[in-house]
Amino acid sequence: MKKTFAKVFLAGLLAAMSQYAAAGTTNLNTITPPLATTFGDSFTSQVGQIVDDFVFTLAPGASFSSIAATLDLGSLLGISDLQARLYLGSGPFVPGSTPLEQAWSSPVSAGPGVNGSVVVINPIALAANTYTLEVRGNVVGSAGGAYSGTLNFATLPVPEPETYALMLAGLGMLGWVASRRRKGGLTS
Repeated sequence: MKKTFAKVFLAGLLAAMSQYAAAGTTNLNTITPPLATTFGDSFTSQVGQIVDDFVFTLAPGASFSSIAATLDLGSLLGISDLQARLYLGSGPFVPGSTPLEQAWSSPVSAGPGVNGSVVVINPIALAANTYTLEVRGNVVGSAGGAYSGTLNFATLPVPEPETYALMLAGLGMLGWVASRRRKGGLTS
């Protein structure tokens, strides 16, 4: 009797814990821009709060932007309070000691007639290093929910030599005009 009660209690405890939170870490390896890659997760039951980490190492000279989306299909499938943040490193975020690149984003409406949310991290320049994109939310659908997104990595623009030549020619022209005005050769 005691063994049966212990097994039932343990099973109930494990079931309660699995209803509370789900977490996962996905390693996206080294990213060499330009590149766009997808990320996401799906849940087959109402698991409560979710936290997913997507770890990547960025090659030098890149910028980063991200978008994540979830669509709410009534009470059947849905994730509420979807948010994302980006921080330096691959371990868990530790307030006060882990450098935060982008704080928690705020969801925006998916559009008229659509139930759901879209989370956007604005483009930012990142140094070559390892970063973690953390996504969190609450699975509220009776059959679970899902989200997906795209990580966009672009190279930072480098001016072409012609740009420098044109800039120097323009500065030279401004200097010539200024010297002519000082000598009285040009009037405005």
